[in-house]
Amino acid sequence: YNLPGTFAPVADFETVTKAVEAAKKLGANPFVGNILSSDTFYDDANSLAVWQKMGVLAIEMEAAALYMNAARSGKKALSEKFSV
Repeated sequence: YNLPGTFAPVADFETVTKAVEAAKKLGANPFVGNILSSDTFYDDANSLAVWQKMGVLAIEMEAAALYMNAARSGKKALSEKFSV
């Protein structure tokens, strides 16, 4: 993107708020927090515990790109991860 510094991509707050409200109406108890976007399929270094200490709730592969593309185009974006 030719940015002059580091960019921390995040979800749109308004969209997150609406999603949390909708989940609660359905009786769900959503968790909201930071996720780590990585291109690593397997964590041979077992670094998940270190990320958890930093409050990271999940590791996935697409959200950072989604948020950066949304920011660049002036759009809102939200990534969701489900756990059962």
